[in-house]
Amino acid sequence: MGIAFDKTTGNVYWKGPGFNGYVAGAATGVDPSSIYLLASAGTSNAVSADHLFDNLTVTAVNAINLLGTNEVIEKNSDSFKIYPNPATDFITVEGKDKVIAAYAYDASSKRIELSVQNGKIDVSTLTAGVYVIGLKTKNSYVTKKLIKK
Repeated sequence: MGIAFDKTTGNVYWKGPGFNGYVAGAATGVDPSSIYLLASAGTSNAVSADHLFDNLTVTAVNAINLLGTNEVIEKNSDSFKIYPNPATDFITVEGKDKVIAAYAYDASSKRIELSVQNGKIDVSTLTAGVYVIGLKTKNSYVTKKLIKK
């Protein structure tokens, strides 16, 4: 599930498997200081349900870039291979689907957009360190660990 806040409009957006929506905002130009998750009952109380979130990570980025409602985060990260690892300038990606976007996340969770050309990703601008590489395809999102020399 993804949640995004647009500071310009004040709108809050969300997406998940089979659902999406937004709430028009009342306050524009402000930075949120708290995040609350609230589940409300539907039109019927015939069935009760629990909603559990495990390993919830909240990251602030300057973009609204949520997965589509039919996209999933790939649980089997073995569906893609990246090499060389450690890398200096470029990594090659091999997998079942074409990578349409790639991102690097540093230790502070800062997202850095990477250039993807013919199965190669340019990592030359990254400083030395450990990164999580996000690989977005048409229908999934896979993460891999990368060591940059």
